[in-house]
Amino acid sequence: MMVAISILSALLAVLIPRYAYAEENRIDVILHGIQDHPVAGSPWTLTLLINHSDPGEVDVLVPHLAGDILLEQVVKGPRFRNPVSGQTFQGNPGADATAFERWTAIEYRFMLYNPGNVLFDPFTVITPRGQAVTDPFELPVQRPPSRSEVRYQLAWEGLPPGLRIGESAVIILRFRGPAAVLPQAAFFLPQVPQGHILESLPVSMEERSAGMTLRLRLVPLGASPFILERRQLTYNNTIFEIPALRIPVSRIPADQTADIHAGEAMENGPNLPFPALERAASGNLQLYRRYQTEYTMIYNTVRGLWERGDRALALASLRREERDHPAGALFAVIRREAEHSLGFYSTGDETRRNALSLRRRAQTAVTNETPIHHVPDSSGEITGLFREGQPVIIMARGETWLRVRANDSGGITGWVAASSIHIY
Repeated sequence: MMVAISILSALLAVLIPRYAYAEENRIDVILHGIQDHPVAGSPWTLTLLINHSDPGEVDVLVPHLAGDILLEQVVKGPRFRNPVSGQTFQGNPGADATAFERWTAIEYRFMLYNPGNVLFDPFTVITPRGQAVTDPFELPVQRPPSRSEVRYQLAWEGLPPGLRIGESAVIILRFRGPAAVLPQAAFFLPQVPQGHILESLPVSMEERSAGMTLRLRLVPLGASPFILERRQLTYNNTIFEIPALRIPVSRIPADQTADIHAGEAMENGPNLPFPALERAASGNLQLYRRYQTEYTMIYNTVRGLWERGDRALALASLRREERDHPAGALFAVIRREAEHSLGFYSTGDETRRNALSLRRRAQTAVTNETPIHHVPDSSGEITGLFREGQPVIIMARGETWLRVRANDSGGITGWVAASSIHIY
């Protein structure tokens, strides 16, 4: 449930960090770093302090970031805080432990490319007790000490005239200038538009010397065009100007759809084998012997779902047992191997949770193959596609639509029809 947020007055903001409050169960979120004055071309760290003792139970939805900001690193862990003095410790506070509370700290390390005021939209914090949303804020980014500036114009190469959903293309960003001023490739990486996969490929030293800054593999997941806005990046008083980019994306023609589906059926059809029971049992024989009867019965039921084609439901059942059953480790082995057979390699695992903590926790589910919509409306823009078996976290609910976030390293977010998922 979304909770109301209040922020301390601007008069106190310089002395006291900002808060986000939850009216119910009091979820406090303190933002450190917003009073800093970072310089363009340098890193900057924003820290969220959340009054929840278990970092593993805290999730944060990061807002969309402008093109002149790059999120380089996220670090999450416990932090001890004195509620009276505001003093924090990363380690154990020692003899004064009774004066401190255990909180969760999430540090976001950004690279800020350009001077000016950068607007940060709200961060959404999710805990078992509910949600809290911070206020938006502006960060003034200072211009580096004035020295003579050098400008370089970069160019895109290898652009296709268009792509179809699921096709891939390799594009290159190149500039012409002395290699000595060339930053690392991560400096030039753009924010990935929703509904696309953008993979950074290696660049050799010889290619860097020839001016190649980025080699990217693009895969569109939906019919929306791939668009990058014009960017101007500053690095050590050198300005790199990157032109805008637009690649049209179309749906697969109807006469090709049947052929593709036929190929998928041959590769991933009813004969796609279910992982063998022994694969899990051999790795944890003691646990298997203790729960052999229950484990075998559940395994046979899930295998039946898989073999009749209900793979999403089978994976949802495996994840439920992985989370809730005392022999969850056995089901985790089967679930991972089953997901790998469908092409999922970076999904999040399930963890055992106390039943009392589940009442306010975000629900989890597995999707059938379903389009991802920008708004909860079947006629709205499609931003991507969840394949069958995709695990997701439910973030918000409509009457017949759910806003979900992919439970994997990609973390794609959007609206899907409630009928297309299996909640577990």
